[in-house]
Amino acid sequence: MYCSEKDCVKPATVGAHVQKEVGYDKKWYIIPLCDKHNLCQGGSIEVSAGTSFASANQSETCGR
Repeated sequence: MYCSEKDCVKPATVGAHVQKEVGYDKKWYIIPLCDKHNLCQGGSIEVSAGTSFASANQSETCGR
């Protein structure tokens, strides 16, 4: 699996907590990123089309 940053070809090494910038959605999600892009805390990245955003809220996923 590769990093979800649009132009990155490095392997994903972490599941990073992110928020979408578009709209009013302030929920937290987890996407695969490499170490470099995971360090962009407080910054913005453009993700590849087709990136799956998994909810970081356990009650919506494995905590059901």
